Amino acid sequence: MKNYSLHIIMYTFAVACLSGLTGKIAAEGIRIVPQSVTVKNDSLHLWLEMDLNSVHVNSLAAVIFTPELAGKKGSSQKITLPSVVITGSKRFRFERRERALATSAENREIPYLVLLDNNRTGSKNVRYRISIPYTSWMQQASLLLRQEIKDCCDLQLLGVDTLKRNLSVSTVQLAKNNPVPALDAGSHKDKPVQRDNHVASASAVLHQAREQISLNTADVNTYASMVSFLTPDPKQENKHRSKSTILYIDYPLGKDEVYPDFKNNREEIGKIDASLLPVLAEGYSELERIEVKGYASPDGNYGDNEKLAANRSRLFARYVQKAYGIPARLFDVSSVAEDWNGLEDLLLSTKPSYYTAALDIIRRFGIFSGREKQLMNLQGGIPYKDMLKRLFPLLRRIEFVVEYRIRALNAGEASEMIFTHPDLLSLEEMYSVARYYRPGTEQYREVYEVAAFHFPDDVITNVNAASAVMLTGDLKSAWGYLRKVEADPRAWNNLGVLMLMEGNPEGAAVWFRKAVGVEPRKARRNLQFAEGLTE
Repeated sequence: MKNYSLHIIMYTFAVACLSGLTGKIAAEGIRIVPQSVTVKNDSLHLWLEMDLNSVHVNSLAAVIFTPELAGKKGSSQKITLPSVVITGSKRFRFERRERALATSAENREIPYLVLLDNNRTGSKNVRYRISIPYTSWMQQASLLLRQEIKDCCDLQLLGVDTLKRNLSVSTVQLAKNNPVPALDAGSHKDKPVQRDNHVASASAVLHQAREQISLNTADVNTYASMVSFLTPDPKQENKHRSKSTILYIDYPLGKDEVYPDFKNNREEIGKIDASLLPVLAEGYSELERIEVKGYASPDGNYGDNEKLAANRSRLFARYVQKAYGIPARLFDVSSVAEDWNGLEDLLLSTKPSYYTAALDIIRRFGIFSGREKQLMNLQGGIPYKDMLKRLFPLLRRIEFVVEYRIRALNAGEASEMIFTHPDLLSLEEMYSVARYYRPGTEQYREVYEVAAFHFPDDVITNVNAASAVMLTGDLKSAWGYLRKVEADPRAWNNLGVLMLMEGNPEGAAVWFRKAVGVEPRKARRNLQFAEGLTE
């Protein structure tokens, strides 16, 4: 008789222990600690700290931790949140095949996180953060954690524990929405209208900014019509992704095949898991290409090095192909017989005492014109011995690049993943989610800030994020976004609106005049509004 046991500790937390089930799972001292559960406007924000380091499963099993919000006793209201899954290797591959064969409707759910449990797994500390639409019944809801085990045939319930009872008003912090006028133009009425063409930089006036103002519904509607929201060009949307890593595989003497248990190879192969498994597991991506490029160090006979690098690249690619079930046609395999360019880079970065002399030899002598011999004779051979010991091992490597494409997501899928897996979304898909929420709400703002975080250098994301945060009254954050792109004409209208919200219609008018050439209709209308406040 095999036994499952999960011991979950949270403050004075209960222990769930069931026996008589098939398979095997062991865990002691698991901690699931709610850090915060708050509400701001239309969004409930949940933060859990999960210490799952003690959970161990066999290769055929997976343990599933699923947070749930359940309404007060007697209510049927319940929301199931994305799961954290710890899975064995065979179970992982089986689930991957199931997802590949599932219909689109069956394939919509995606876990918050999947951790492959093997001897290469690192920390199992999980910071679980998620935002969901808020409704009033959640104030009396309880936060639960469902624990399940999945083996070869069945899904078994281990237990359901209560993390927090009754999310009361004292726990849930609602954002205030006081009807305080946003404009403070009265103090400026006696000042002359600014007519010169000089515009101070955003950073120069930052210190004058009011950090936060309160907006009522009318204010939000007014400013929503004034700010600029830019539309990304679908033709420039790119859902192609790549992950690259460098592997230092150890080989027994005279061998070219990959031996996973030889020396430090398990740790290095773990890098392949980190690059490949998320792509293969998520069900929303398609593997397009894997580049394998093997390098040999410059020591020894060139012909031998050429053969060695080629064989090890080819056999490494074959190992990955078989281990992960990837078609051979997706592999692009190449090799470099002697990595002299890499040696130059190492000499320049480490700067040993002999590096200038060594670089001079490399640049003066060809590979087949005595270059290695000259290095061996340099300063009595001491530099060459040092390179053999410290630098050459770093040159014997495999560069591993995974290229994949994220499939197009519909609005429903995008709304499910915007706060859990935003890296799967294009900019256009992110913005499609914002249409579900009212301007001025916290969740509306979060969509645009998620976009700006994942595309930090994009003018469109920064202009749009500034617009969204302005509609919540957060002027400080708006300045942060606009400072990054203030030189771009597409930001000028928003700079004008921001100064208007600070109570500076004269400064706003300067920006609106500049923006007329970019957004004629909107900027001209905003200019008339600002000038009306100075009369």
